[in-house]
Amino acid sequence: AAAAAAAAAAASAVENELQARITELQASFAVRRGPLLEQRRRAVERIPGFWEKALMMHPLVQELYSDKDHAALRHLTDLRVDDDGASLTMAFSEENPCFANRELWFRVREVEDDDEEGGEARTEVEISAIEWKPTRQGRALMLLHGNGPGGGGPTSVFSIFHPDAIALPVLESMKEVYDNPVELYEKSKAEEVEVDGDDDDDDDGEEEEEEDDEDDD
Repeated sequence: AAAAAAAAAAASAVENELQARITELQASFAVRRGPLLEQRRRAVERIPGFWEKALMMHPLVQELYSDKDHAALRHLTDLRVDDDGASLTMAFSEENPCFANRELWFRVREVEDDDEEGGEARTEVEISAIEWKPTRQGRALMLLHGNGPGGGGPTSVFSIFHPDAIALPVLESMKEVYDNPVELYEKSKAEEVEVDGDDDDDDDGEEEEEEDDEDDD
Protein backbone atom coordinates (compact mmCIF):
# COMPACT_ATOMS: atom_id res chain seq x y z
CA ALA A 1 0.00 0.00 0.00
CA ALA A 2 2.83 2.36 0.86
CA ALA A 3 4.51 1.68 -2.47
CA ALA A 4 1.25 2.35 -4.34
CA ALA A 5 0.73 5.61 -2.47
CA ALA A 6 4.29 6.71 -3.23
CA ALA A 7 3.84 5.90 -6.93
CA ALA A 8 0.56 7.82 -7.04
CA ALA A 9 2.17 10.83 -5.39
CA ALA A 10 5.09 10.72 -7.85
CA ALA A 11 2.71 10.49 -10.80
CA SER A 12 0.71 13.44 -9.48
CA ALA A 13 3.89 15.49 -9.10
CA VAL A 14 4.90 14.71 -12.69
CA GLU A 15 1.42 15.69 -13.93
CA ASN A 16 1.58 18.99 -12.03
CA GLU A 17 5.01 19.73 -13.50
CA LEU A 18 3.72 18.93 -16.99
CA GLN A 19 0.77 21.29 -16.61
CA ALA A 20 3.03 24.03 -15.30
CA ARG A 21 5.35 23.69 -18.30
CA ILE A 22 2.41 23.65 -20.71
CA THR A 23 1.14 26.87 -19.15
CA GLU A 24 4.58 28.47 -19.50
CA LEU A 25 4.82 27.41 -23.15
CA GLN A 26 1.35 28.73 -23.93
CA ALA A 27 2.22 32.08 -22.37
CA SER A 28 5.49 32.21 -24.29
CA PHE A 29 3.86 31.42 -27.63
CA ALA A 30 1.06 33.92 -26.95
CA VAL A 31 3.66 36.68 -26.55
CA ARG A 32 5.38 35.67 -29.80
CA ARG A 33 2.09 35.21 -31.65
CA GLY A 34 0.64 38.61 -30.74
CA PRO A 35 2.74 40.73 -33.15
CA LEU A 36 2.14 38.22 -35.95
CA LEU A 37 -1.62 38.40 -35.46
CA GLU A 38 -1.43 42.18 -35.54
CA GLN A 39 0.47 42.02 -38.84
CA ARG A 40 -2.19 39.69 -40.19
CA ARG A 41 -4.96 42.03 -39.05
CA ARG A 42 -3.41 44.97 -40.86
CA ALA A 43 -2.87 42.95 -44.01
CA VAL A 44 -6.35 41.47 -44.30
CA GLU A 45 -8.19 44.69 -43.50
CA ARG A 46 -7.13 45.86 -46.98
CA ILE A 47 -8.90 42.88 -48.59
CA PRO A 48 -12.59 43.62 -49.24
CA GLY A 49 -14.90 40.97 -47.81
CA PHE A 50 -12.05 38.97 -46.28
CA TRP A 51 -13.71 37.98 -43.01
CA GLU A 52 -17.11 37.38 -44.57
CA LYS A 53 -15.64 34.96 -47.09
CA ALA A 54 -13.55 33.21 -44.45
CA LEU A 55 -16.59 32.83 -42.19
CA MET A 56 -18.69 31.48 -45.03
CA MET A 57 -16.42 28.44 -45.29
CA HIS A 58 -17.28 27.25 -41.78
CA PRO A 59 -20.13 24.70 -41.44
CA LEU A 60 -21.78 26.49 -38.49
CA VAL A 61 -21.85 29.80 -40.36
CA GLN A 62 -23.17 28.13 -43.49
CA GLU A 63 -25.96 26.58 -41.43
CA LEU A 64 -27.05 29.92 -39.98
CA TYR A 65 -26.35 32.18 -42.96
CA SER A 66 -29.14 34.17 -44.58
CA ASP A 67 -28.81 36.45 -47.58
CA LYS A 68 -29.85 39.26 -45.20
CA ASP A 69 -26.52 38.82 -43.37
CA HIS A 70 -24.48 40.16 -46.27
CA ALA A 71 -25.52 43.77 -45.61
CA ALA A 72 -23.73 43.63 -42.23
CA LEU A 73 -21.00 41.07 -42.87
CA ARG A 74 -19.62 43.07 -45.78
CA HIS A 75 -18.68 45.67 -43.14
CA LEU A 76 -16.95 43.15 -40.84
CA THR A 77 -13.42 44.51 -40.43
CA ASP A 78 -11.97 42.23 -37.76
CA LEU A 79 -12.66 39.04 -35.84
CA ARG A 80 -10.85 38.16 -32.62
CA VAL A 81 -10.93 35.16 -30.30
CA ASP A 82 -8.75 35.23 -27.20
CA ASP A 83 -6.08 32.59 -26.63
CA ASP A 84 -8.11 30.53 -24.16
CA GLY A 85 -11.13 30.61 -26.47
CA ALA A 86 -13.37 32.27 -23.90
CA SER A 87 -14.40 35.38 -25.82
CA LEU A 88 -15.26 36.45 -29.35
CA THR A 89 -15.24 40.00 -30.72
CA MET A 90 -16.44 41.06 -34.17
CA ALA A 91 -15.63 44.61 -35.32
CA PHE A 92 -17.56 46.53 -37.98
CA SER A 93 -17.10 49.74 -39.91
CA GLU A 94 -19.32 52.69 -39.14
CA GLU A 95 -20.91 52.36 -42.60
CA ASN A 96 -22.72 49.20 -41.43
CA PRO A 97 -26.41 49.89 -42.20
CA CYS A 98 -27.80 47.21 -39.88
CA PHE A 99 -26.70 48.17 -36.37
CA ALA A 100 -24.83 50.94 -34.58
CA ASN A 101 -22.44 48.71 -32.63
CA ARG A 102 -18.84 49.01 -33.75
CA GLU A 103 -18.19 45.75 -31.92
CA LEU A 104 -20.27 42.71 -30.99
CA TRP A 105 -18.92 40.30 -28.39
CA PHE A 106 -19.66 36.91 -26.86
CA ARG A 107 -17.97 35.86 -23.61
CA VAL A 108 -18.04 32.65 -21.60
CA ARG A 109 -16.68 32.06 -18.13
CA GLU A 110 -16.84 29.32 -15.53
CA VAL A 111 -18.38 30.42 -12.22
CA GLU A 112 -18.48 28.34 -9.05
CA ASP A 113 -22.06 27.68 -8.05
CA ASP A 114 -22.33 27.81 -4.27
CA ASP A 115 -25.80 26.29 -4.46
CA GLU A 116 -24.49 23.17 -6.11
CA GLU A 117 -23.13 20.38 -3.95
CA GLY A 118 -19.35 20.46 -3.97
CA GLY A 119 -19.30 23.97 -5.43
CA GLU A 120 -19.35 22.76 -9.03
CA ALA A 121 -18.68 25.33 -11.72
CA ARG A 122 -21.40 26.48 -14.10
CA THR A 123 -21.08 28.23 -17.43
CA GLU A 124 -22.06 31.89 -17.58
CA VAL A 125 -22.50 33.64 -20.91
CA GLU A 126 -22.43 37.38 -21.64
CA ILE A 127 -23.57 38.61 -25.05
CA SER A 128 -23.57 42.19 -26.31
CA ALA A 129 -26.96 43.70 -27.09
CA ILE A 130 -27.38 44.68 -30.73
CA GLU A 131 -28.39 48.30 -31.35
CA TRP A 132 -30.44 47.87 -34.50
CA LYS A 133 -30.72 50.76 -36.95
CA PRO A 134 -34.15 51.71 -38.34
CA THR A 135 -33.11 50.80 -41.88
CA ARG A 136 -34.59 48.26 -44.24
CA GLN A 137 -31.54 46.03 -43.79
CA GLY A 138 -31.52 46.51 -40.03
CA ARG A 139 -35.17 45.59 -39.62
CA ALA A 140 -34.85 42.52 -41.84
CA LEU A 141 -31.84 41.24 -39.90
CA MET A 142 -33.45 42.04 -36.55
CA LEU A 143 -36.41 39.79 -37.41
CA LEU A 144 -34.12 36.88 -38.25
CA HIS A 145 -32.04 37.44 -35.11
CA GLY A 146 -35.24 37.33 -33.05
CA ASN A 147 -35.93 33.77 -34.18
CA GLY A 148 -32.86 32.58 -32.33
CA PRO A 149 -30.84 29.48 -33.23
CA GLY A 150 -32.84 26.30 -33.52
CA GLY A 151 -36.11 28.18 -33.24
CA GLY A 152 -37.61 26.55 -36.29
CA GLY A 153 -37.67 29.70 -38.41
CA PRO A 154 -35.11 31.36 -40.67
CA THR A 155 -31.87 32.18 -38.89
CA SER A 156 -28.94 34.56 -39.23
CA VAL A 157 -25.23 34.46 -38.55
CA PHE A 158 -26.02 37.03 -35.88
CA SER A 159 -28.09 34.40 -34.10
CA ILE A 160 -24.83 33.63 -32.31
CA PHE A 161 -25.54 36.82 -30.35
CA HIS A 162 -28.95 35.53 -29.27
CA PRO A 163 -29.42 34.43 -25.62
CA ASP A 164 -30.16 30.88 -26.79
CA ALA A 165 -26.82 30.63 -28.59
CA ILE A 166 -25.32 28.78 -25.62
CA ALA A 167 -26.67 25.69 -27.36
CA LEU A 168 -24.26 26.28 -30.24
CA PRO A 169 -20.50 25.66 -30.27
CA VAL A 170 -20.02 29.33 -31.06
CA LEU A 171 -16.59 29.98 -29.59
CA GLU A 172 -15.12 26.72 -30.80
CA SER A 173 -16.30 27.44 -34.33
CA MET A 174 -15.10 31.04 -34.35
CA LYS A 175 -11.72 29.95 -32.95
CA GLU A 176 -11.35 27.62 -35.93
CA VAL A 177 -12.01 30.55 -38.27
CA TYR A 178 -9.71 32.89 -36.33
CA ASP A 179 -6.82 30.41 -36.37
CA ASN A 180 -6.97 29.76 -40.12
CA PRO A 181 -8.73 32.66 -41.87
CA VAL A 182 -6.32 32.95 -44.79
CA GLU A 183 -6.69 29.28 -45.63
CA LEU A 184 -10.49 29.59 -45.47
CA TYR A 185 -10.45 32.75 -47.56
CA GLU A 186 -8.34 31.10 -50.25
CA LYS A 187 -10.66 28.11 -50.20
CA SER A 188 -13.66 30.41 -50.68
CA LYS A 189 -11.96 32.05 -53.64
CA ALA A 190 -11.21 28.65 -55.16
CA GLU A 191 -14.80 27.55 -54.74
CA GLU A 192 -16.15 30.97 -55.74
CA VAL A 193 -18.46 31.22 -52.74
CA GLU A 194 -21.33 33.57 -53.43
CA VAL A 195 -21.91 36.03 -50.59
CA ASP A 196 -23.91 38.65 -52.45
CA GLY A 197 -27.15 38.80 -50.54
CA ASP A 198 -30.14 41.04 -50.22
CA ASP A 199 -28.27 44.32 -50.41
CA ASP A 200 -28.68 47.51 -52.38
CA ASP A 201 -25.52 49.59 -52.72
CA ASP A 202 -27.55 52.66 -53.59
CA ASP A 203 -29.33 52.78 -50.24
CA ASP A 204 -26.86 50.77 -48.16
CA GLY A 205 -26.26 53.59 -45.74
CA GLU A 206 -29.62 55.25 -45.88
CA GLU A 207 -31.74 54.91 -42.79
CA GLU A 208 -35.45 54.52 -43.12
CA GLU A 209 -37.63 55.75 -40.34
CA GLU A 210 -39.66 53.19 -38.40
CA GLU A 211 -42.89 54.98 -39.15
CA ASP A 212 -44.26 55.03 -42.67
CA ASP A 213 -44.42 58.40 -44.35
CA GLU A 214 -47.88 59.83 -44.32
CA ASP A 215 -49.48 60.94 -47.56
CA ASP A 216 -49.76 64.68 -48.02
CA ASP A 217 -53.25 65.97 -47.42
